[in-house]
Amino acid sequence: MLLALDTSTALAGVALYDGAVRAELTWHAGRGHTTQVLPEAVRLLEAQGLGPGDLRAVAVATGPGSYTGLRVGLGVAKGLAVALRLPLVGVCTLDAMAAPFLAAGRPVRAALDAGRGRYATALYEPEADALVRRESIAAVDLAGLAALLRPPLILTGELNAVARERLLATSPAPSRGNTPGVEIATPAAATRRAGFLAELAWDRLASEGGADPAAVEPIYLG
Repeated sequence: MLLALDTSTALAGVALYDGAVRAELTWHAGRGHTTQVLPEAVRLLEAQGLGPGDLRAVAVATGPGSYTGLRVGLGVAKGLAVALRLPLVGVCTLDAMAAPFLAAGRPVRAALDAGRGRYATALYEPEADALVRRESIAAVDLAGLAALLRPPLILTGELNAVARERLLATSPAPSRGNTPGVEIATPAAATRRAGFLAELAWDRLASEGGADPAAVEPIYLG
């Protein structure tokens, strides 16, 4: 069983995965990651009749994200991996955000609210049975994010109501011939889920193995 932890932003998530999502929880942690994440992970295990001894790997979202949130998530994940002698898999938060849209067969731009009016964003394109990141993670303001929306594209991310309205107003519409325009994922569809983080980590664990916990580092925006 793999335990996945995501504390990248105020929205936190934990999931249990063994080839399928066995249990998952997403909640607004605010700044309470320190006191909430580990107890929620334990509660999820207990709900499945499991304990720490049943874990075979740990996955953690590495950001970009908030300094405090990432520090807590990495600390808990590394502590579990070391104490239980488990492999640790770090997954970029934007990778996990883009993953739900693989089946759409279109480019996906993931954007995460990085605070101070900035967004961390990257572009993904479908290749075989995966979404591949095609550019380095960039920090942009809302106008800069709008300028990156080129059809056919799906935008997913943590967008408040004001940002969503502005982007909807400026996004290119579908062109002639039914070519897709820019689709902005609904708030529910764009909600970050630890289950997708776990799924990516499970596949990477099978193909690459786990990492030395000391080598897994957070991604912070400069």
